[in-house]
Amino acid sequence: MEKEIIDVVDTAIKIGLGALISGVTTYFLTKNTHSNDKKKSLIEKRVSVLEFSTENIDPYFHALSEFMARVDGILRAGEKPGKKTDEDWELLNIIEFDNDLVKSRAARGVAMSRLRLIGGKDIIRKLSKIAIIEDELRQQVIFNKTIPTNQQLVDYNNRIREEKNKFYTLLENEFSSTYS
Repeated sequence: MEKEIIDVVDTAIKIGLGALISGVTTYFLTKNTHSNDKKKSLIEKRVSVLEFSTENIDPYFHALSEFMARVDGILRAGEKPGKKTDEDWELLNIIEFDNDLVKSRAARGVAMSRLRLIGGKDIIRKLSKIAIIEDELRQQVIFNKTIPTNQQLVDYNNRIREEKNKFYTLLENEFSSTYS
């Protein structure tokens, strides 16, 4: 009889121990799978935000380039740099390019908002620097109705190009760090 009790207890311990091992293993595997799924989802969302931001900033960069190209075209057409009268200003046909630039700011704002969500502070700073340079150029050209000299335009262009290169480098680094 004692042997039967010992066999029953032995069997119960084996079954219980097997169930315990199975339960603990299942728990840790499920926890690990969930953690990996969560990381994968966060990476996908981060990449999605970076791609979305890039797509939304490109129209702004394009409009800014078009605006600067129009000012350059005015200079190349023989227009002298300096302050313009209202009549001269109308003939330069630059307002259309400025309107396009101003409209593209909305897309830039959306891109910056999305970048804030993923902590892209350095990228946002670069976009803000570009916006400051743009504001300086627009202040001179649109609000003061003054065509910059060729050298001034080259300086604006170089500053913007430098900040855009830094922006794209930071964006590239964000993509790279997302996967590492």
